[in-house]
Amino acid sequence: MSQALLILALILGLFAAAGAHPETSPEQELKNLEQARSEAIRTGDLATLRRIYADDFQGVTTTGAPVDKEKLMSVFQSVDPRVTYANEDIRVQVIGQVALVSGLVTGRAGGEVVSTFRYLHVYVEREGRWQLSAGQSTNISQR
Repeated sequence: MSQALLILALILGLFAAAGAHPETSPEQELKNLEQARSEAIRTGDLATLRRIYADDFQGVTTTGAPVDKEKLMSVFQSVDPRVTYANEDIRVQVIGQVALVSGLVTGRAGGEVVSTFRYLHVYVEREGRWQLSAGQSTNISQR
């Protein structure tokens, strides 16, 4: 009998330990996805970017130009590797299977700020994963 209680206690302990590490929240998952997106842009990892961006992606660049997924991939191929980008102030609002993600990106070259813009991304949860479906960026003037 005491051996059965010991086994039961071990099983319950395993369940408790599994519950002690909650799964990542959708908000944290989306923040991580934004950071992974930024890193993929920095390193030119188009395979990762193609997974993050939905095939039907539609967006507007900081210059006001409309872009689809393929046009955006060509833009990413021309990113200046000397510029480093910091993606900060990431905010997430999840509404069912849609999430609004906004943030502030600052680009620096040689320590000097060369660009700053805010963005709004619309993610849609499809087949168990988040995909970037729409986005818009707005330049913040450098004075």
